[in-house]
Amino acid sequence: MKSFDLKSLLIGVLLTMSVVVVMLIATSSGTPAAWEYQVMHGISLGVLENRLNSAAKEGWEVVSVSRDKDDNPVAVLRRAKVVQRPAWWRFWKR
Repeated sequence: MKSFDLKSLLIGVLLTMSVVVVMLIATSSGTPAAWEYQVMHGISLGVLENRLNSAAKEGWEVVSVSRDKDDNPVAVLRRAKVVQRPAWWRFWKR
């Protein structure tokens, strides 16, 4: 039976750390974890356009535009939901 080998332990720790780093890099960018949605109703296209322009400055993007039963324009917007990270994450990402 083999005894405890420090070299094998170090190789295992380095491989584990490599996998963790790759996973952190892969999950830190890309598609957000969640979206938040908003529905906007307008009396006319001009009114809706002004409201959409102000919402775009806050990070909203248009997903769909249609008309309701009264023929008024309706837009569905979305933006990435802000994910609250634990306090240690700021230290980790420095």
